[in-house]
Amino acid sequence: MKYPSCKTLGTALLLATLGLTPAVASDQAQLAQAVEARIERFDEIDRLFKSMRFRVVTPRHQDLEAAYEYAQAMSQQTQGLVELFDHPSDRSQFRFSKARPSIWQNKSDFDAQMLQMQQQFQQLEDLIAAQDVDAAERLIDQTARSCRACHNSYRFR
Repeated sequence: MKYPSCKTLGTALLLATLGLTPAVASDQAQLAQAVEARIERFDEIDRLFKSMRFRVVTPRHQDLEAAYEYAQAMSQQTQGLVELFDHPSDRSQFRFSKARPSIWQNKSDFDAQMLQMQQQFQQLEDLIAAQDVDAAERLIDQTARSCRACHNSYRFR
């Protein structure tokens, strides 16, 4: 007869003590991964946006080819991002989460703002490709204001 290892029994005992089944623990692990993934994606979007802005609005360092690559990368980072917010991530369980509960209380508005971000990034891509610097600069400023407004409503600092 083969007995379970101490590690397996210890894990089962810990889960039972916490009131979690292995399935619930697995769901929690998946949610933790989603929280980490969205933080990483937003951090990358922030880095790319700042780099793109610098390459468009700073005449001395203007490089539309590099700006276009940044804009493309931002658009790619937004793909599937809204789905990472399908399930609430309570800060009591995920202290590293920056998401406010208002995301899930106003999910349709949050989703609309996420869609607006995706559309603005696509428009930036198109304007930079067309080398329409003036329109790109205006949209960059508008996008920055939209990001700030969304963060004020839906993100802990």
